Amino acid sequence: MYKYNILNKFSKFWIIFFPIASYFFYRYVGFNEQLCKAIYFVVLPITVLFVFSELIGKYKNKLYAGLVRNIFMLMCFSMLMAYSFWGQGFDLSYRVTAVYLAIVFFFFLMKTKPDLIYLEKIIWFFGILYLMIWIYGLFKAPELVFGLDLKNGIDDSRGVFRLEVSGRAFLIVCFFMSLNKYTESKKSIWIGIFILLFIAIVMQVIRQIIAFSFLIGLYHLLKSNKYLWIWMGLAGIIIIFSINNITIKDKSVIGKLIALSEDQFIQQKHGDEDIRTTEYRYFFTKYSKNIVTDLFGNGVPHTESPYGEKETRLQNLKDLYSSDVGYADIFMRFGLLGLFFYGLIFFRVIKQKVPQKYMYAKLFILYLIFANVAASWVFQDTIVICICLYILESCHENRQETFLFQYKRNEIFHRNTRIQSNLS
Repeated sequence: MYKYNILNKFSKFWIIFFPIASYFFYRYVGFNEQLCKAIYFVVLPITVLFVFSELIGKYKNKLYAGLVRNIFMLMCFSMLMAYSFWGQGFDLSYRVTAVYLAIVFFFFLMKTKPDLIYLEKIIWFFGILYLMIWIYGLFKAPELVFGLDLKNGIDDSRGVFRLEVSGRAFLIVCFFMSLNKYTESKKSIWIGIFILLFIAIVMQVIRQIIAFSFLIGLYHLLKSNKYLWIWMGLAGIIIIFSINNITIKDKSVIGKLIALSEDQFIQQKHGDEDIRTTEYRYFFTKYSKNIVTDLFGNGVPHTESPYGEKETRLQNLKDLYSSDVGYADIFMRFGLLGLFFYGLIFFRVIKQKVPQKYMYAKLFILYLIFANVAASWVFQDTIVICICLYILESCHENRQETFLFQYKRNEIFHRNTRIQSNLS
């Protein structure tokens, strides 16, 4: 069976402190921004040194560790690509790539091996912390308390203030965990929890997050409860017959999200290409300089370098944002190799058989596969990805060890049977 370590004080502290540091302390406006960044820029290499033995170790019979290491090494190599082909200094490259390198948190978990029950508590801690920060941010809006854009303020065009607060992925994985707990225990309290969490997800007013968390959650519920298909069918029939009588106020959150989708549909109907289609085509075919950057990527641009200035011009003059197209963003930063490594991780997650108790980790990665099409969540949700992949790696190791134990037991049984047969 999989062996866990009893975490010492440093590991317990670091498992909480590292994510907070990687979020730059949630960019609270009361903290000095440069100091928050400086702390993380020191924390990151300390973590790399601490897990170095894991980084250079052998990963026999592991599903994800080797691939995550390859991605980490590719991210480090991308700084050389940015210097060689775009003239961006290594100091600027490190400052802007450091957030991506938070993927090293996976190896911290692999080295310290926290118990999965303890890790669930960590997930709930960060999920509740995010909700508290987000609710406080809403209460203070339009004054900006947490976030990036101090000049432009907070967007409220979608019916509610849209806050850009780090750690949103913990809200989503908590939603999947509560669904998982309900399908396991059938306790009604979990129904209330996952409904409240989904309301909070809707209030994020980000369509791909709402749509894919709902669809993946619904898939899990339908797969776990065959009778739910009947109720869903009846609900669908009722909705179809009453659709003309349903009115949604244009000023409501749902109304504004629907109106935004309808506007985009009308534009496409009149021959205007969807902006994300344009972005995908441009970033895949016109952005990279040569076959080397196609393969290894261009690196991450810093606004103070010529490379970053090009990115800014694309945003201001052509309205092209790499953060809107997740898979193109992977290709631009880390090339075809980056796409291959992430794609292989996703493929293995899809194929992996996971115990029902830890299905929420797989559900989150499945959600990410779809949501990343329309936004660069792979790079924004790094900490939660690390936690989920560690859980899935642990499940795989546990399955391998259980299989090996059963195989050896069967071998001993057959050998004893042969000995007894020879004696008789």
